[in-house]
Amino acid sequence: MTPPTQVSSQSYRNYGDNFDLADGSGDRCDFSRGRWVFDETKPRYTGHHCRAWLSKPWMCRLDRHHNLSYESYRWQPRGCDLPGFDSTQLLHRLRNKTIAFVGDSLGRQQYQSMICMLVGDASMPKITDVSIEYGLVTKGEGAQRFAATNTTVLFHWSASLGDPQPLEAGLWALHLDRAPGFLARNAQRLDVVIVNTGHHWNRGKIRANKWVLHVDGKVANLRVDAARRIALTSAARWLGEQRERIRGFVRSLSPRHFRGGDWNSGGRCDGIREIEEEEELGGDLIAQEAVRSTNGAVTLLEISNLSRTRGEAHISSAFVGSSSSSSSSSPRQQDCLHWCLPGVPDTWNELLFAHLIDDRAP
Repeated sequence: MTPPTQVSSQSYRNYGDNFDLADGSGDRCDFSRGRWVFDETKPRYTGHHCRAWLSKPWMCRLDRHHNLSYESYRWQPRGCDLPGFDSTQLLHRLRNKTIAFVGDSLGRQQYQSMICMLVGDASMPKITDVSIEYGLVTKGEGAQRFAATNTTVLFHWSASLGDPQPLEAGLWALHLDRAPGFLARNAQRLDVVIVNTGHHWNRGKIRANKWVLHVDGKVANLRVDAARRIALTSAARWLGEQRERIRGFVRSLSPRHFRGGDWNSGGRCDGIREIEEEEELGGDLIAQEAVRSTNGAVTLLEISNLSRTRGEAHISSAFVGSSSSSSSSSPRQQDCLHWCLPGVPDTWNELLFAHLIDDRAP
């Protein structure tokens, strides 16, 4: 493997001052293609100042993760540059606005990452919990308001992006062709919305969530990939219909890196020690199709390819399935789905930042 390019702190101070969101031909930059380069100025935060907003299992630094080198990389797109994330600029752009992450636990990771990136390791800004204003009462949901700019950052749990309605016997009619009710109820209060769904789309999760798939108000017998396609496309089209008010994004699928088994059968990722060679793969085709269906009204936040090479940055053995002091003859369950924070989801938000400050964006 070719050693990653190293960038000094001095050269990075000017990085992004004259960033270029277009490639040499003048076309829009494809942020999804590029490489990871070592950057000694990373990470943007350590987890100490934003401990109140980080889920404990994701704070690998505070949990004495075996190797913190995964924090010290930034994404360099091919043929163009990303602007350096500027919390002051983003809060100014989002003055009196609300940015909402709607999706599963990977969406929650991006939400928590955004809070921490806005807080940084500087003096603590005044932040107020306004979850109740948005009816966010489910564990893991939340809404935080930055007082200086009246900017609200929130997360709403919607693992499917469908509209679940209660049935008898604890079952739920999951209406795939309806966007989450949260979006409709709060449409006039949302300004930027990032949706994602993916890892709950398997037969085991569908059974565990007690979902009965519905389309056009009727029970639908669908393949799992077809069900995800309908749900994600419906959410994307809803965002497209709100384009005059809401800047909509569909985030692509975050990859898993289980090796030697799955999450419940001994799969591991603690043996992945370095960034893997880049593979030119097709990304999340379902997310791409969903965005295309909006005819340019919604933006694809393509993070699948850049995240695919970062198997070393998952929580892995830092995930406490059981206490480190407890004895067991079986190996500890590893988390090779979620990411350490700070970590890869910070880059997702750097891409989001670049889109939000690009005045040519839809």
